[in-house]
Amino acid sequence: MEGRRLNPPDAVQSAPAARGDYRWLITIRPDGLPQQAGAVPSLIQWQGPHPGDALPPSPWRLQALFSDDRLGATLTGPRTVHLP
Repeated sequence: MEGRRLNPPDAVQSAPAARGDYRWLITIRPDGLPQQAGAVPSLIQWQGPHPGDALPPSPWRLQALFSDDRLGATLTGPRTVHLP
């Protein structure tokens, strides 16, 4: 996603983070708690190489993602998303 900027919602801030050779921006709430009890992921914008580029090829692929929104804030119930 080179050329795109991380524009977090007003309720979160972007903060720089690093580990080893990797640098990124990550969205966090001002109080440090996960958004909607962890139901909403933090956004990451890589500032250089993506760590996935260093992994060897794999036959494994994500085929579905299941979410059970216990807060009822985002989804209307359990939902499975099948990926192409």
